[in-house]
Amino acid sequence: MSALSHVDGAFSEAPVISADDHAALFGAGFFETFRTRDGVPQRLDSHLARLHAACGRIGIRIPDTALAASADSARWAPVVAALLEANGLRDGVFRLTLTAGENPAPLGTGDYTAPHERLTCRALPAEAPPGGVTLHLLATPRDTGEWRPRPKSLNYLNSLLAARELAPRREHPSDEGLLFDASGRVCEGVFTNLFWVRGKVVFTPHEDTGLLPGVGRAHLLRNLRAAGIAVEEVAVGFEELAHADAVATVGSVRGVTPVARIVGAGGVPVWRADNAAAGLRTLLRAWGE
Repeated sequence: MSALSHVDGAFSEAPVISADDHAALFGAGFFETFRTRDGVPQRLDSHLARLHAACGRIGIRIPDTALAASADSARWAPVVAALLEANGLRDGVFRLTLTAGENPAPLGTGDYTAPHERLTCRALPAEAPPGGVTLHLLATPRDTGEWRPRPKSLNYLNSLLAARELAPRREHPSDEGLLFDASGRVCEGVFTNLFWVRGKVVFTPHEDTGLLPGVGRAHLLRNLRAAGIAVEEVAVGFEELAHADAVATVGSVRGVTPVARIVGAGGVPVWRADNAAAGLRTLLRAWGE
C-alpha cells in the first residue's frame, strides 16, 4: 500500500489520529471497503448508504465537504485516480474510514460534529485457486454486534480473533473461515458472506445470526430474486450446509468465490464440491460481473 492517502479533503503521506478521537478511545467509527473496475468504484451508493446509516445511529455528522457525503463522481473520480496512480494500479481495493473525532461532552451525549475521513488504496487480492477455496470451521463464535443489522464498525476485535484462528490453518491466502453464532447457527466468513445451493434453491444465513449484511450479499440477493430464483435466508446449523450441492463466499472485492471443500479441526474434510457446477453457475450468472 502506498503511504499516500486522502485525509479530510487533502492528500497526506502521514495521517495522524488523535489519542482523544473516540475511534481510538471507544471504537467509535465505521468503514467501507470496495473495489474499482476500470477505475470506477463499484456499488459506491450502497456502501455510502450503509455508512450513513451507521454514522447516524451514534450521532456522527458527515460534513457536506467530505467524500462520504455523496457518490458524486465529480468529487470521487480525481481522488480515486490519484490514489490508483500513486500505487501504480489500474484498479484496486479502497477503504473509506470515518472516525468520530473528539467530543468533550459527557459520554453518550451530543453529536460528533467534526469526524475525520481517510481513503486508502491497495492492490486487488490474488486470484483464488481455480478449483475453489477451502472454508475452515472456526471455534471463535460470532458475537452479537452493536445492533442488528450489524454495522461495519471499527470495533473489530471479534473478527480479529477469528482471523488469528484462521491464519495458521490457511493453505492459500484466499481461504476463508466459517463463523457460527453463539447458538451454533451458520453465520458468515471472517471477511465475506456465505451462500449455498441445494437443488434449485439458494440459501444464505439470516441477519438474525449476527452477520454483517454485505453490499455484495445484497447485490447477489437482489439479482437472484429478479431472475426468479428461489432464495431463502435461514438460521440453521452446519448439518443443513453439509447437504449443499455448491457453496460460495461472496464479498464486494472478490465477488462470488467457489468453495472447493469445508474442513474441520485438523484439516479433516466435512464437505466437498463434488456436484457443484450447476449451483455455482446459478450464483455466478446472478452476480453478473
